[in-house]
Amino acid sequence: MHYALGDAPAAISHLDEAGRHARLSDDARLGVQIDATMGQALASAGRYRDALALLDEAIAIKRRHRSGAGNAVGLTYSLTCKGYALGDQGEFEAAQACSRKP
Repeated sequence: MHYALGDAPAAISHLDEAGRHARLSDDARLGVQIDATMGQALASAGRYRDALALLDEAIAIKRRHRSGAGNAVGLTYSLTCKGYALGDQGEFEAAQACSRKP
């Protein structure tokens, strides 16, 4: 909720705690989703290096496990966040590559 409201610091704090709980519960799918959301929140906070590492990992996992049966909303949003993080750093070609078919 904090991320959606634009409160990146609170979102990052809560996502950090959620990630610890997901690792303790051995819920790999939840962990990937939390990491993707953490990458998105870090990007919104301008912490691009940390954000891109998490987003790249989540994107790779989501691509490997994609069924192709429907819209890949989580994958698409992660690619969008990666694209704006790269674009904001002046890496326009890499940013544009994020907008190609997931």
